Amino acid sequence: MLTVELLKAYCLPLLLYASESVLLTTSQLRDLNNCINKAVFTIFSVSNGDTLKDVRNVLGLDDVATLVEKRRTKFID
Repeated sequence: MLTVELLKAYCLPLLLYASESVLLTTSQLRDLNNCINKAVFTIFSVSNGDTLKDVRNVLGLDDVATLVEKRRTKFID
């Protein structure tokens, strides 16, 4: 769980740096999602897509498009 918290606190801000001010394409969002999926796979050794999605939901690691939209809304407010 410590590794997950480090992922959330350190890696996600680096991955999503300036995402609120730039329009990301679908392929860019998919690439960022793949980075998070690889990290979750490495931490928990899950490879099944459904299991990976469930682990991300339990950990609170939303889809990158959702995270970017939250950051954009917070930035505008």
